Amino acid sequence: MTKFNSAEEKKQHVENADLGWPEESPFHKGELQVQEKLGVMTRMDGFARKVIRRYMPEQHMQFYQGLRFVVIGCGDEDGNPWCHMVVGEPGFATASDPVELDVKPKVIIPQLISKLTPGSRIGVLGIDFEFRRRNRLNTTILEVNEDNKQKKIPNTIKLLVEQSFGNCPQYISRRQTLPFHAKQQEEERFGSILNQREKDIIETCDTFFVASLVPGDGTTLGADASHRGGRSGFVRVLTKDNASVLIVPEFPGNNHYNTFGNWKLYPKAGLLFIDFRTGAALALTGNIELFLDTHHGPHREEINAFAGAERYWTFQVIKGVSLPAGSIPLEFKEQTQDFMSPNSLLTGTWAQADAQLRAQKLTNAWRPYTVTRIVNENSLIKSFYLEPKDNFGLTDFKPGQYLTIRLGDDDTALIRTYTISVAPREGYYRISVKKEGKVSTLLHETISMGDTIMARAPRGNFYLSLEEKDKNKSAVLIGGGIGITPLLSMLRHTVREGMRTRWESIRNKTYFIHLSHDMNTRAFFQETSELAQRANPDKIQVISLLSTVDGHLTKEKFQQILPLDNYEFYICGPSSFTQVTYSLLRQSLGIRDDRIFAEAFGPSALKREPDDNFSPPEPLVPAATTPQHVRFAKTHFDTQWEPEKSGSLLELAEAHGIQVSYACRLGNCGTCVTKILKGSVTYATPLAAAADIEDAHCLLCQAVPVEQEVLELDL
Repeated sequence: MTKFNSAEEKKQHVENADLGWPEESPFHKGELQVQEKLGVMTRMDGFARKVIRRYMPEQHMQFYQGLRFVVIGCGDEDGNPWCHMVVGEPGFATASDPVELDVKPKVIIPQLISKLTPGSRIGVLGIDFEFRRRNRLNTTILEVNEDNKQKKIPNTIKLLVEQSFGNCPQYISRRQTLPFHAKQQEEERFGSILNQREKDIIETCDTFFVASLVPGDGTTLGADASHRGGRSGFVRVLTKDNASVLIVPEFPGNNHYNTFGNWKLYPKAGLLFIDFRTGAALALTGNIELFLDTHHGPHREEINAFAGAERYWTFQVIKGVSLPAGSIPLEFKEQTQDFMSPNSLLTGTWAQADAQLRAQKLTNAWRPYTVTRIVNENSLIKSFYLEPKDNFGLTDFKPGQYLTIRLGDDDTALIRTYTISVAPREGYYRISVKKEGKVSTLLHETISMGDTIMARAPRGNFYLSLEEKDKNKSAVLIGGGIGITPLLSMLRHTVREGMRTRWESIRNKTYFIHLSHDMNTRAFFQETSELAQRANPDKIQVISLLSTVDGHLTKEKFQQILPLDNYEFYICGPSSFTQVTYSLLRQSLGIRDDRIFAEAFGPSALKREPDDNFSPPEPLVPAATTPQHVRFAKTHFDTQWEPEKSGSLLELAEAHGIQVSYACRLGNCGTCVTKILKGSVTYATPLAAAADIEDAHCLLCQAVPVEQEVLELDL
């Protein structure tokens, strides 16, 4: 702790601090360990030396003086962290100079668990809900002046500022903070089990506060207070080993990992929950278990279904303090406009995660979806918005995949596949259908809002990956006409993920190129324009072309649009458009075949030109070369499958009058997935063999028997 004997020494300290940090890092070893584990240490070192100061800048000094409360984190005599709300009139926290903050509390919620003494470390969080601003301080107590009339509340706490830094506005729900004269209420202290009222406060919150410590030899080396926010319902409470346990998802943040770093060295925390509607409060202290990804730990399955979660932690309650309604001397008025943070809107809730897990168990089932909205995109294209009617949630999907729908009863059903044209986890499916055939005409002319459409879970091998291994590749999305739909899903997903992760967890750059015939046939122009406006222009470029005005895609156009880079190309459109664009990329621009992905509309929709060093895939299990006994269990029918004659198992079933649902007959849509009761099959193509279907099931349209005694199918 640096002590100053004069104003001149303070001034010199600020001037020296402006020259930058000394050789040591602004972060302690726990923070550095977490940053290194997550691959951000080098980047954060350079960034932090600019934004973490060893004094308060003028803006921060003014900020604290305008607040009605601050949150502090400190430890008790047993080393347990606690989080407190310190309340007063504006000006109760006053910065007389850049290195000292005087706090004159009117109320402390809950009452101080331990006595504050000079030399104690205190973490301070200042947060302005209404304007989504927050700043943090790491401090040491210089003086504590007691108030004889209120022995439990210090008259003044003088703090020495050792670190001062701002945090981004992510996940802050907008509330106006107003004065309210609360009656003094009795605090209730309890053990490790929460009652139902306390659980309800936690499980309905959209905001809470966290205190953490870094202890040393008999002292506290550092303390921190921070904020967590999300949608109402983002914290779950369970009971385990006679204690209440909270499960908390972690969303993308500023990458400092101050709290995580403290937990790396000392896995304990203090949490403070405020019921902003009633003025009740709940303070807890307990043990932390931290999981730095979503693939480990006891709750990995649930957390993987939680939208926006990148990590998670659990908190086991040791003890707590509960305050009834009316305890907080402040009124928090929700703002009617823009209440929820845009970042919070990109995250989920535990209820949504549970619904998605239930939906995943119904991958091959036909499920009812309600048409909640219909939009005319142009004179030929309608978009149908679908939400589950059975309350089982939406099955997650990859951007670019399609939905298999069924119109009519089982015996006369019409089945088709349509690409989902929104991003994953937007809360609904949307299929955008061009009127050009029997089923699409039925959709356009007979389906209304409130109607039910049966559909199977999304499938498909044409999708955009944003995994870590793909981030250094730029993506070029090229759509012709209605071929825009899978690419629109990819674009929406890229923009959402960019906004959610500060444009970090996406491709190096994404180019979206849509070619329409003319203004009358162009669809989704306003939507893609709005996406472009929301996007980072260094990361996303949207280009809309009209063939009647701009002509067709040429080598010269691509060279004008695309600088030299490491590209992957995604093409979708009519078969002629897809073939011409593919050939242009291969022959005129020299793009490798393995860098071009295309949505196939038929068996011969795209003729590919393999790369010179192309290695064919590993051979599949060979098909039977002798007649095979096939049993259709439900229809009690046995027959022989004959090589070179019977074709696929779908064709064998049809030849004997056995009804099978199908759509594409190419192994794409998954409509003909059938359970194998006994025996094994193989496939004509590696793509079909790699299809995402359950174990002990097969794609009937591509499957043939292997050599065996009998193959029994659930038909």
